[in-house]
Amino acid sequence: MALVQMDFTNEELVPLIIKKLQREKKQQFATRKSRRSGAQLVDIRDILVSAETLAEGLKNAGYELTDAHYEPRQDQRNQNRTYHMVRFWFTRSEHAKPSTDFLSVREGVLSELERMLTTNFWKQLRVYRNPFYSPETGEEVEEARTMSVNLGVPERIFDEKNVRREVWVRDQNGLKTHKTAISHDLSIYADKTAIHAVGPS
Repeated sequence: MALVQMDFTNEELVPLIIKKLQREKKQQFATRKSRRSGAQLVDIRDILVSAETLAEGLKNAGYELTDAHYEPRQDQRNQNRTYHMVRFWFTRSEHAKPSTDFLSVREGVLSELERMLTTNFWKQLRVYRNPFYSPETGEEVEEARTMSVNLGVPERIFDEKNVRREVWVRDQNGLKTHKTAISHDLSIYADKTAIHAVGPS
């Protein structure tokens, strides 16, 4: 199992085609935090990460998109603020059992996922190898694991005219010197073996 998670503070950035769950309740938060956690493999912040080919790579590695939803959650660092957790679930094709309801919208959801990945860079990237919990029972499935790619703090690549945005370049003292087209510092992609991160070519 693999999942791609995105966190947004602005709900308007979440495509309407993605199913909205009820706001996470305190008991649900407590249950989530009480579960055994996995290993954090990557924690990158404050540089721009491109995940442009992530969905395509998962598909080529033999995974199918089997579910997607988003859930409003309370920001635990600022309890007056809400963020919107969006998740896309990918399952190995031989084990994929998407619901009939999801199949009816899957192509549209996949299109929106690819649009978000190709029109944004991300200032936060965290990758985890987590235990897998059955969505039906909530119980941990022994020896099953979920690879979770968490993307946060999106930075638009293009402006309203579909032109690549320009951003300020700063010197070593933090002073603005000149503008240049926005570009990424790192790319992530998936293949049959793992999630990989590489610098720009």
